[in-house]
Amino acid sequence: MIYHVYVLKSLRNGKRYVGFTSDLPRRLAEHKRGISRFTSQNAPWVLIDKEQYDDAKEAKKREQFLKSGQGWKFLDVILWTILTFQKIIHLLTITQFVS
Repeated sequence: MIYHVYVLKSLRNGKRYVGFTSDLPRRLAEHKRGISRFTSQNAPWVLIDKEQYDDAKEAKKREQFLKSGQGWKFLDVILWTILTFQKIIHLLTITQFVS
């Protein structure tokens, strides 16, 4: 069985949610439908990271790390990288139209 650790970011207020599941599509649909109290109060969400594991213990360990202080710092780097690349792509797109 494959296990997933995933990170959602709220488009409403920037909060993050770290989760663990063996059925990622189902779990994301549950978040979208508002089944989870935390995610329903902070929707809409975007998936910013997902990782796959063959071992449930390893996936749970990773989830716990991402929920820790060091894990939040790691996620800050991921978010910064994503936003930086989005800005670069946007600038390249604008430059193509100006040239």
